[in-house]
Amino acid sequence: MDGMNPLEKFERPSEDWVMEARVAVLEHIAASTKEAIVDLRDEMRQERRANHEQIDRLQRSTTDQFQRIQDQFQRVNQTADRDFRVLFGALIATAIGLSTMMAKGFHWF
Repeated sequence: MDGMNPLEKFERPSEDWVMEARVAVLEHIAASTKEAIVDLRDEMRQERRANHEQIDRLQRSTTDQFQRIQDQFQRVNQTADRDFRVLFGALIATAIGLSTMMAKGFHWF
């Protein structure tokens, strides 16, 4: 038998088999990495959606609060305008009344 042990070919793997095993390991690593990346992308999309929904809720809430504050300021301005007119009218009436009393007291008419 040519001086070779018949089991010798099984004892030492051939170069092709070693290369195929290495390539298979690399292919497995690539496939698992691809799956992990797909999973991460899905998780990121879900997180992004959840964040967008939360931001939208906060934005609507903030907009509503600002609208209520704006309405309150408008009511305060209307009340202040009305109070100013009443106060200014009272001041004018008082000034005219005092002027009339002074004119009568000094016999100007």
